[in-house]
Amino acid sequence: MFGYYDVIVVGGGPAGVGSALSASRGGKKTLLIEQYGFLGGMWTAGLVNPLFDYENKGGIVQEIVNRINDLGMNSSSGQMYTFDIETMKLLLDRMMIQSSVDLLFHTYFADTIVDNKVAKGVLVENKSG
Repeated sequence: MFGYYDVIVVGGGPAGVGSALSASRGGKKTLLIEQYGFLGGMWTAGLVNPLFDYENKGGIVQEIVNRINDLGMNSSSGQMYTFDIETMKLLLDRMMIQSSVDLLFHTYFADTIVDNKVAKGVLVENKSG
C-alpha cells in the first residue's frame, strides 16, 4: 500500500493535470499516476503543442497561458498558442509541486479496488512492484 488519498487521478495529460490541481487546491490529498516520466500527455508526449481555443477560458488554462508568457516561451498567432515542449514539462511539474500533488511517474494503472460498488483504491504497476 502506497498511502491514503482523497483523490487519485490516473493520467497526467491536460485533463489529469487540471483535475489533480483542482482537487489539491481544494484541500484534497491528491495523487497523480502517470505512465511516462513527465506530464502533459498529448501536449508533450504527443508533440501536439499548439493550444487551440484557449482564449477566455480562465482558471487553470489561463494560469498555464500566463506562466508560458512569464517564461517567454510563447508564440501566439491569434488562433493558436504554441510553446516549448520541454519547458512545458517543467512548468507542469512546478505547478504540481507548488500545489502539493503527489506524483507517481513510470507507473501503470492496472485495476480499480471496489468494495460494495464503491471505488476504494487503485492497483498500479511499476518497477517497485
